Amino acid sequence: MTTQIISNALPANQRSDFEQSLMQFPRRCVRLHANRDKSDLPFEASRTDWFDRGFLLANSEIRPSQFLQYATGDYYIQDAGSLLAVALADVQPHERVCDLCAAPGGKASAMLEQLGNGPQSGGFLVANEPIGSRIEILRHQLNRTGNPRFAVTNADPQRLAERFPNAFDVVLVDAPCSGQALTIKNKRSDDAFSPKQIEHSAARQQRILRAALSLLRVGGRLVYSTCTFADLENESQIDWLLDTFPESLAAMPDQNLASWLSPLQPSSYRLWPHRDRCAGAFAARLLKVSETEPKSFSDAKTGSGNRAWLAKRRTDANREKIAEPLDVENFGQLSSTLLHRSEQAIAMVSDDVSLAAWLEAEKLSVNELPIAWELKQQRAIPTQLLAHLDRRYFQPASTVELTDEEARRVIGGAALAIDQRTAVSSGYTLACWHGRGIGWLKHAGNRWNNQLPAIARLR
Repeated sequence: MTTQIISNALPANQRSDFEQSLMQFPRRCVRLHANRDKSDLPFEASRTDWFDRGFLLANSEIRPSQFLQYATGDYYIQDAGSLLAVALADVQPHERVCDLCAAPGGKASAMLEQLGNGPQSGGFLVANEPIGSRIEILRHQLNRTGNPRFAVTNADPQRLAERFPNAFDVVLVDAPCSGQALTIKNKRSDDAFSPKQIEHSAARQQRILRAALSLLRVGGRLVYSTCTFADLENESQIDWLLDTFPESLAAMPDQNLASWLSPLQPSSYRLWPHRDRCAGAFAARLLKVSETEPKSFSDAKTGSGNRAWLAKRRTDANREKIAEPLDVENFGQLSSTLLHRSEQAIAMVSDDVSLAAWLEAEKLSVNELPIAWELKQQRAIPTQLLAHLDRRYFQPASTVELTDEEARRVIGGAALAIDQRTAVSSGYTLACWHGRGIGWLKHAGNRWNNQLPAIARLR
């Protein structure tokens, strides 16, 4: 592996160890759900130093996705380094948060859990992903949290900034980058270390950061992160922001993360694969202290590669097909099977009046919100979100508690034979394991047909 670009933040006497670490797969890590306890982990693991719900597996030969606890959303699989940005974001339950480049959803789902899952928590997450093909995995990971206080958008960052100026308490930019840390996992080639690739990524990052600044309210926090080691994409971007908007932004260090402070910038933090048992990461935090009028987005050098990236956005014709609000009669029939409360909303947001008013004012449409039902072949069926939804929002009228063997069959996509554990003779039943929802089963004669979407099945 050729590493022509090495950060000045890396001590010279550690370069050899760093380069050797790039040839080794990092320790596997999971993020424990905010409502779960370490005892819910089915394997031995130790807590990460920078995020208290991050756990490094003692045996990295173990595949965390093969356990039933993963199917019930007890934990999320992600590199320990990606949790650095979540720690810096320090999301509070009442805050409105935007993850501007959110897929595949590790950081977004972590922040959604931090918002709290009670109907009156007050917080809300907008998870934006410019690339349409990545929306499905993002929505799936957010659904697994059981918290419906989010919206998924598929927009260019500039367009989103025009729609939501000064709207958010926290904006996270997990920026598209050269991805040098991903070379460990063979997800990037050695070209990630080329000056051309680094300069191209840095120009694109500046454009996104301008949008992020517009989205952020005065007094809000901007968190910037990458999975690369190049200074130009990391500390230099923070210096650029502070130099370009000196009256609007201020450094916002975190004393809890002082052990990982970058020597190049006072509000920037580094994790290194040879030192911190992860793939490596960069994250920084700034405070917006006053309003600004950012320069035109066209001022940033975007390049043809960036235009191609933006062109991958979904068109309206390719948007996910979501059911129109059901008429009262059909909704009543379905809810009598699934819900104790027949007045349950189609859009699973909350009963928070102020939040509903904010959404209405911002013109967020139903097809961008978590929903309870969708149409397939003209039939309304419950969504996977509803299977994981916190019981303070939703109580299913019919459930079946599965054995370990049955649960493994369900997450593998198999149907189950009908027995007498539930009185439901038609409609949908929520399949549970240890009281936690896995997915929906549809009564069909002498069996329950498996409704678990392909993306949620064991692979």
